[in-house]
Amino acid sequence: MGSPPPKLNVLELFCGIGGMHWALTESGVEFEVKAAVDINTVTNSIYRTNFPKLNLLQREIKSLTTEEFVKLQADVILMSPPCQPFTRVGLKKDIEDDRTNAFIATLRLIETCHRQAHVISYILVENVKGFEESSTRDVLIETLNKCDYVYQEFLLTPLQFSIPNSRLRYYCIAKHKSEGNNFIFAHQPEVMLGIPSAAQPTLLSKHSYIDIENLTSNLTGQEMTAALDSDERIAPLAQYLLPNSTDYILSSEAMEYYQGLDIRKPSSRNSCCFTKRYGRFHVGSGSCLSTGSHLEDGREEVRFFTPDEISNLMCFPQLKFPENISRRQRYSALGNSLNVYVVANLIRLMVSK
Repeated sequence: MGSPPPKLNVLELFCGIGGMHWALTESGVEFEVKAAVDINTVTNSIYRTNFPKLNLLQREIKSLTTEEFVKLQADVILMSPPCQPFTRVGLKKDIEDDRTNAFIATLRLIETCHRQAHVISYILVENVKGFEESSTRDVLIETLNKCDYVYQEFLLTPLQFSIPNSRLRYYCIAKHKSEGNNFIFAHQPEVMLGIPSAAQPTLLSKHSYIDIENLTSNLTGQEMTAALDSDERIAPLAQYLLPNSTDYILSSEAMEYYQGLDIRKPSSRNSCCFTKRYGRFHVGSGSCLSTGSHLEDGREEVRFFTPDEISNLMCFPQLKFPENISRRQRYSALGNSLNVYVVANLIRLMVSK
C-alpha cells in the first residue's frame, strides 16, 4: 500500500447505514470516526444497530458550525450526499434542488476552516453517474482548488472488481497539498474510468481488479449482458445468494411486468443497480432472479433478491438490520448506500504516500 498514514480522525457526513464506516474498516487504514451525521431516522437506526458506541448525530448537516467542526479535529471527511438532484429518474434540478443545500454548506464550511488554518487532510465524495456533469460538482471542484487540494475524479463500478453488480458511481478523492502534491499516480484532468496501473498495487486482494471495455455503455443492453456473462473474471451471482428465499417470489400481479423485468440466473455474472424503489417498482429498479422453476404458462418463476443478498453484492461484511425495519425500508436504505469494497480501495488510494 505504500506508506500508510497515522491514525486518521474521520467525520462521516450523510452517513446513511454506515457504508463509509464499513469501507474504512475494510480498507485496513487505522482510523477513529469522531462523528457520523445524518437526518434520516430509519438509516440512523440501522447505523446505530451496527455501531452502537459511535457518536451518531441525528441532525441537519447544514446546522454544523465551524466551532463544532474544528472541535471534532477531523483529518478526513467522507460523504455521500443525496443523489436525487442528479439521478436519471429524477428531475435533475441540480443545484436548484434543496437537497443539495447541506452539501454546499459543507463545502463552505471546508472553505472557512481553510481560511482559519484548520486543515482537512482528505476528502472523499460519492454520488451517482451524472454528478460529474452538474453545477454542484463545479462548486466542489472550485472549493477544492481554492483550498489547496489535489483531487481525482472517477466513474467506477463493482464489475471492475469482479463483483457481479453494475452500480456505476461517481467518486472524487482529494488530498490537501500539505500531505503531498500528488497521489501515487499521475493526476488526470478528465474523469478516470478505471484505476490507473500505477495505483493498482494498493488495491485489496479480496477481489481481483479487471479492465472492462465500454464501461459506460448501457449495461442492461443484451450485447453488454452477454459479454459480461461470458467474462469468467467476474464472479457468478451464486456466490452472493442465500437459500430459502421463497417468500420473495414475485406475485402473479407483479408477473404482469414479466417482459420488462431484468431476469438473471445464479450463473449470471452481472446484475443491474438496485435502487431505493426496488421491491415496489418492478422495472428499472434492479434485477430479479430466476428460481429455476417454470409457471404453467411456460414463463420462468422469478423472485426478488433479498435485502441480505443485495447487502452481499454491495460488500457489507455483516450488516445487521433492526427487527422493526420493514422489507421496504431495507431496500430503500440499501438503494441509497454504496459499494463498500469499491470505496475501501479508494480510501487506500487516497491516503497512500
